[in-house]
Amino acid sequence: RTSAFRPAREASMMREIVERHSGLLPLDTVESIWRVIISTFTYVQAPYDVIYARAGDGLTMRDVARFHFGYTVPVVAVDEPAEVLESVGTRGDALGVIPLASNGAWWQALEAPDAPNVIARLPFVERPDHPAGMPCLVVANAPIDREVMAATVLSVTLERDTDLLEGVDVLAQSKSRALLSATTSEALSAVQALDPTAVIVGSHAPVFRP
Repeated sequence: RTSAFRPAREASMMREIVERHSGLLPLDTVESIWRVIISTFTYVQAPYDVIYARAGDGLTMRDVARFHFGYTVPVVAVDEPAEVLESVGTRGDALGVIPLASNGAWWQALEAPDAPNVIARLPFVERPDHPAGMPCLVVANAPIDREVMAATVLSVTLERDTDLLEGVDVLAQSKSRALLSATTSEALSAVQALDPTAVIVGSHAPVFRP
């Protein structure tokens, strides 16, 4: 299983760019330029498509797709997360972008052995005024690399009043089903102890909040 996307490398690069940013040029412009450069060169080396779910907010999701992947990479809009997962399937040349605000426990489909995995969390750099700040996950037919990625993503059964350890983020929840992100090995062990049936469905680079 391979992917043209290298989110850990790209997130690390974006963090370095943001940390050394200074001057009058807005950070939004700097990030956008570098995202276009990264995505375009990746596409030239290994062409891929981006398939995103409108999930009730098509204009915002189009902006998210274009901000993070530029205008060279072909993007396709579908209505729901299930269509994204079906379209990505077992392809090695497609990325899916799913907003975390989508309805239903769509991530349960990721538990299937041949399902895509979560490989990134968008935006790479979180800030209140981000021009494409809709929280999303990127899925792809790629192996889970927890050694490179700092946060492990799990599909779990979780009651809403459950107390979670520091280092655990609730990415999405629908009734008793939840999608969690564990940013430390201790947090990961705690989640797995809380729900022994928890399924690891991906990983992502750590969120950077300047």
